[in-house]
Amino acid sequence: MEKNTFNRTGKKHLKDVEMLEQVLNNAQVAIAITDSNLKIERINPEFTLIFGYTAEEATGNFIYNLIIPEELRDEWDRLIGNWRRGNESNSRQYAVGRMDD
Repeated sequence: MEKNTFNRTGKKHLKDVEMLEQVLNNAQVAIAITDSNLKIERINPEFTLIFGYTAEEATGNFIYNLIIPEELRDEWDRLIGNWRRGNESNSRQYAVGRMDD
């Protein structure tokens, strides 16, 4: 009985993975999957179209090195630092304030 349960679970898992692959590959927005250190593990085709980096070029790079313009990186570092320290609300307030300017 356990073997049948395992097989059904394995098939469901495979089906879920295939569905996620379809979503990733057909999304009309750029998607980058990163590790906990924000290094890119995977991108979708739309990411390549928007940012111009192939999967080979993007994989292993810090996401902000590829998508944040050089002149905004100090601001990004400050905002992400606040968020990582648990001050997400301060980061949101700053971002909203900047959008209102």
